[in-house]
Amino acid sequence: MEIQKIIITGGATRIGAAIAEGLANDKNQITIHYNKSKEKAEKLKKNLERKGSRIFLIKANLNKIFELNKIIRFANLKMKGKIGRAHVWTPVTH
Repeated sequence: MEIQKIIITGGATRIGAAIAEGLANDKNQITIHYNKSKEKAEKLKKNLERKGSRIFLIKANLNKIFELNKIIRFANLKMKGKIGRAHVWTPVTH
């Protein structure tokens, strides 16, 4: 089975962290995005690595398009392979 490459935005806390916990195993490489939750992201990384996943962390502010693109570039570099997408986030402007 091919290794799955996963990016979870907002992955350090709450629902994102729960998703990461559920997906962590030796068949998945996970990039976890965080903005202000560095300590939580680092703690989560250690826990997920115990389950066999290869974990990468990236700090970015999703309100800035350059930083959003940084997540994709980072994941492509670290995960070395094709990364599909399940959802595209579009900010709401008023």
